[in-house]
Amino acid sequence: MSIFEYDEEKHMRQVREEGEQMAEERMSRLIEKLMKEGRREELERAAKDTSYRRKLLEELGD
Repeated sequence: MSIFEYDEEKHMRQVREEGEQMAEERMSRLIEKLMKEGRREELERAAKDTSYRRKLLEELGD
């Protein structure tokens, strides 16, 4: 394989893995912030409700 060959499958796998890692890091920061602020009920709701989770991420600046 030359340096000019492109492996689309490998590239897409890397992009997906990077996206998953970023999502995990965002969730970790959200969990930390909510726990620090004593917002356990909101944390439980965010775990189940995608739209609420997005709202919290916006609210908390992430």
